[in-house]
Amino acid sequence: MRDLAGCLGSDDNTLLTLACKSTAGNFLYGHCVNVTILSLHACLGMNPSGEGLTALGAAAFLHDLDDDAVANASDEAREAATHALSGGELKSHFREIQRVERDVRAAILPGEPDDHRETMSRFAQILCVCDIYEANTHPRDWRTPLIPHDALKKLIRGSLPGIEDRIVKFFLERMSLFPPGSFVQLSSGEIAAVVGVHAELPTRPILEIRVRSDGQKEAPGVRLDLGEHPVLHVAKAIDETAVPMRDAKLQLQFQANRWWTD
Repeated sequence: MRDLAGCLGSDDNTLLTLACKSTAGNFLYGHCVNVTILSLHACLGMNPSGEGLTALGAAAFLHDLDDDAVANASDEAREAATHALSGGELKSHFREIQRVERDVRAAILPGEPDDHRETMSRFAQILCVCDIYEANTHPRDWRTPLIPHDALKKLIRGSLPGIEDRIVKFFLERMSLFPPGSFVQLSSGEIAAVVGVHAELPTRPILEIRVRSDGQKEAPGVRLDLGEHPVLHVAKAIDETAVPMRDAKLQLQFQANRWWTD
């Protein structure tokens, strides 16, 4: 977990970008890893101890591994188990996360002093928010995913029992309005992948242009930092797999990039 946290703390957004991918078949395999990455990334903003990060990462990774029965449940039961924004299910899920976190932390750090309880409570809340965000931004057999920008807006507008508003705000600040791995369309017409963010400029991410304004595929590696180009701006966040393109192969590539493959 410390190595994973070290990679996330290096200003390299590769892991956050990879957390946009899904696993076919049993979605829980990708879900648990993705929630771990998101939780560690968010909590690095709190400057926790190495032991705290280890506990949080273990809790994030383990919290749903006993949920294999979800695959055979009804659509309604699966939606509840995968944390749609509904009160009763969310409260139950939040309590489960807290329980797993306490168990993991007790095993790693027996005798934790009382003054760490508030920090760990905040960790549990962040883990819960990451869990909801991941579930909403990845496909399930019974529904399509939200794009990251829309999932963040849903978190802001939703009422999350047991989750403080400041925790949701903190998560939004850590992820930015256009998270790494998401796609946007520029005011000039280009389609670009978000590869980096500016904490002080949340609407002006660092981009890699994928499709030119004429609809043709851009050469690899063409980057654009909107923080250095005030004339350009993000016109809208998009689902890159749903945008009509002249290049059919590129559209298939966008669709394939959503999944982990052997």
